[in-house]
Amino acid sequence: MLSINSTRLDMKSVDVSVRFESLLCAVLSARMWNTHGPVREKDWKGILKRLVSAIEKSIQRTVTTDGFHRSQLDRYLGNLKEASKSKQVADIEVIHALVGIVFELLGGVPNYSRRRVINRQDDYVLTKLRTLHYSQWPWQKVNTILGAANRLPFSNYHKYDDLFYTYVRNYNGDAEGFINWYKKEYPDAYLEMF
Repeated sequence: MLSINSTRLDMKSVDVSVRFESLLCAVLSARMWNTHGPVREKDWKGILKRLVSAIEKSIQRTVTTDGFHRSQLDRYLGNLKEASKSKQVADIEVIHALVGIVFELLGGVPNYSRRRVINRQDDYVLTKLRTLHYSQWPWQKVNTILGAANRLPFSNYHKYDDLFYTYVRNYNGDAEGFINWYKKEYPDAYLEMF
């Protein structure tokens, strides 16, 4: 069993646990060996930037989803990038857990710990163990259409109130009928969304 180093932050360094070093090697290559222990804040920012980049590339190459979901993922990726640029350093164990969970959700934590560099496009396709696939039932598509109606670029096509009124009044909860109508009325929006 690995010993768990306490992670503490001070103004000059971040204390990286052996467990987190192992994850860094798996995701970012063998160059991360011997990063456990105190890491200068400047070096930590570089590692964090590489982690965020690996997460972003992996999502782009692995996740096939609808346009609305893609915009949500992009929003969270933007938040993660901003957090990584912050002058304050976040708790490293929280980041450790976040990175591990994200890669597991994408298909599995890669293991590049024996490689010096990862730079091929296929390095970011995480489908060795499983494939993440989002599918939607018709009622979920209706919820996506209605949810996207208040957000750009979809709000340029139509307004939420008009769509909701059409769904309730004309289709009385018939999701498939509403979707067929939506495809005919807003083909560009439908194609962009799904």
